[in-house]
Amino acid sequence: MLFLAFITLLAGFSFPLLFYFQRLGPLDFWWLMAGQLLFFFALVLLLDPQERFVIKHNILVKPIQNTSIGLFSAILLYGIFYSGWKFVLKIWPQSTYYINNVYSLKESASSWRLAFFLGLIIGPGEEILWRWFFQRRWAEILGRKKGFLFTSFFYSLVHLTTGNPFLVFAALVCGLFWGWLFFQYRSLLLNIVSHSLWDVAIFVFWPIL
Repeated sequence: MLFLAFITLLAGFSFPLLFYFQRLGPLDFWWLMAGQLLFFFALVLLLDPQERFVIKHNILVKPIQNTSIGLFSAILLYGIFYSGWKFVLKIWPQSTYYINNVYSLKESASSWRLAFFLGLIIGPGEEILWRWFFQRRWAEILGRKKGFLFTSFFYSLVHLTTGNPFLVFAALVCGLFWGWLFFQYRSLLLNIVSHSLWDVAIFVFWPIL
């Protein structure tokens, strides 16, 4: 319990700082985000060495099925965001400011560096931290439904320091979507495929704006 509380508080402190400052000297947002997730992953493995064996075992369960569902879910989530954005744009044209603010984070990064970070570090890292570690561990204490809801809302709240209501709401939608997938299938591989493919699609290859 103390270990979980410590990691939760650390994430609740460090991620809002990252989203607020977004740059540290020569390091842009993507370097910092990747480094932060790698730090949390290393910390979890250091404090709980058995975790890597549990992760390996989980990933090897029904890999073809879970990869396929992850691919389909990424397409579905992209469709939800694309349709939702077109609807919001019609009723609130000024919302382009907020989506432009999100995509402005891309300006300092090449498409290939962005795809590498999102697909191989940030997408997998967020699922390992938020769904595999936080949701799974809090579910053991609060129960599966409460653990799922707590983690989903916590995932959204750490984005508040961006000052961007569109991004906070998008994080809530994503948190609930990926949280439900993990709640339903309990597959880290499925969530990693879904998150990584969606990230690369919406930020690199097919931006919704």
